[in-house]
Amino acid sequence: HVRRLAAISLKDRYKTAKKPELAAKMIDTALEEAPPPERDALLRELFDVEKTLIGDRPRAFETLALLARLSPADVVLRKELTGEAEALGAEARLVDVLIEIAERCRGPEDALPVLEQASAISKEKLKDADRVISIDLRILARTDQDPVRAKEAAQKLDRELAKSGREAERCGVLERLAELEDDKDVRGKILHEVARIAESVIGDPARAARALRARLLGEPDDLAALSALVEN
Repeated sequence: HVRRLAAISLKDRYKTAKKPELAAKMIDTALEEAPPPERDALLRELFDVEKTLIGDRPRAFETLALLARLSPADVVLRKELTGEAEALGAEARLVDVLIEIAERCRGPEDALPVLEQASAISKEKLKDADRVISIDLRILARTDQDPVRAKEAAQKLDRELAKSGREAERCGVLERLAELEDDKDVRGKILHEVARIAESVIGDPARAARALRARLLGEPDDLAALSALVEN
């Protein structure tokens, strides 16, 4: 407690004396024992010192990133973090931080917009298909309670997997999509695609048969499904 108070007093003196590195060091010292409300204020002050007085924006970005991770539901703070990343050309690092923020969110309603932003940056700015798929898998896993959003996430993920030629991984996503699809004909096409991938790509005839039987439950007169099931 005494050490923290001494550090707070010294950091103000160092700022007045135009010694920002020493001021930053004292803020770091004070942070070691600071309670949450004071901690957030100190991190904000450290960010300002690093960015404005020291002129080290990459270092300041990491401080802001820490503050954002500690306040995962703060949309305004996340917008500021995004602006800093864009100014630095640090979009790849921003995506890492956004994923960490999402992991700290209390529920899907807070986490999903963060992950969706990370996915959009990975696709539009980084052009990193594998990273998009990795993030979209996280999105799909968090949509259990929201069928509409789950369907959108599954459709997007399937498109990305298909574009990347990752056929085997499409199978599970398509099975989930079939569960979410209300349109009988669309669901039928999805199940036929599951059966094709399971049989031809994965080499799992039992999985293919399950998809075909599911199709016949919805459409008993599907001759293609009947024929494939007999051959299977």
